[in-house]
This record gives sequence, C-alpha cells and structure tokens, in this order.
Amino acid sequence: MTALLLHFTRLPAAAQARFLELLNHYLFASPRRRSQLRCHWHLHAPADDEGDDV
Repeated sequence: MTALLLHFTRLPAAAQARFLELLNHYLFASPRRRSQLRCHWHLHAPADDEGDDV
C-alpha cells in the first residue's frame, strides 16, 4: 500500500485528480460494474504495469 501512495505522490496534479476521479467512480459502482471496470483495466493496462504489485 505504501508503494501505491508513493507512486501517487509523484503524479502531476492533473493525474492525481484523474486517479481520484476513477477511484471514486469505482468505489460507488455496483458489484457488477466493479467487475466490468476491473476487466477493462486489465485489458487496457500498459504492459510495464503487469508485474507491479501496487
């Protein structure tokens, strides 16, 4: 979890805002929508993030 927070602090302000927007959208989504979002993220995640544990 700490690594995720450190990554977040290195993002530009606009990217931090976008991250929080996406996180908020996920948190208020239904279980079905959350599953759809996770699937979408896995399909569209950059290749270099696949081994990232954060």
